[in-house]
Amino acid sequence: MANRQPEVVTDLQLLLESTVIVAFGAFVQGSVGFGVALVSVPFLVSLDPRFVPGPMIVAGTFLTILMAVRERTAIDWLGLKWAVAGRVPGILLALFVLTAVSAEQMRPLTGALVLLGVAMTASGVELRPNAVNLLGAGLLAGFMGTTSSIGGPPIALVYQHQSGPELRGTLSGYFIISGAMSLTALVAARQFSLTDLWLGLALTPGISLGFFLSQFGVKRLDRHTGATRLAVLLLAGLAGAANLVRPLVGWGVR
Repeated sequence: MANRQPEVVTDLQLLLESTVIVAFGAFVQGSVGFGVALVSVPFLVSLDPRFVPGPMIVAGTFLTILMAVRERTAIDWLGLKWAVAGRVPGILLALFVLTAVSAEQMRPLTGALVLLGVAMTASGVELRPNAVNLLGAGLLAGFMGTTSSIGGPPIALVYQHQSGPELRGTLSGYFIISGAMSLTALVAARQFSLTDLWLGLALTPGISLGFFLSQFGVKRLDRHTGATRLAVLLLAGLAGAANLVRPLVGWGVR
């Protein structure tokens, strides 16, 4: 990797491998509602760290726009407002905590919080998408997204009992806003360049392929009662476990 020119992607093998990686991640998120970062980031970091975080945020935002258009009639706009309102203090809390504790040290805690949420919901505790729950989920998602780069599970857990289209559509709207906030922060901090934009655009063919294929996953999940909820719990559990083990195996967003 060290011999590659930093300005452009010229390695055909690199492009093909990254396309396959994000295509699978986009298939997962397009089917369930979240998961592209969870699935793709560990492999992209190993392949070429330049893909994370800016380029991956660009690609992920492109995916969520496609999903929001597809599920536009099912988006819970009122719930979306509460979730976004909760995200802002979550980000501020994370920034305050990170002044004393590194993001790497925080990941086990955020992972444990997600696993606790999964255990609660699997035990029968229902978290309905009301104002209180969405404010809390938005706060936790903002905190997790800032400290660990994985912020989807808290919102997904609140919407797990809703229809597949509502879950996917509302999450997509949330991710569009959060992606814009993250990109704005990176630009303001001068951590996003034209090279990052090009790398993000280079990932969009894989994103488009995964999104197209996800229509088959959507049909299977929406056809079976409880299938989307089970997929949410499994992915959320995987996200929590990933945050617990990431410091041990060296995964990270750079």
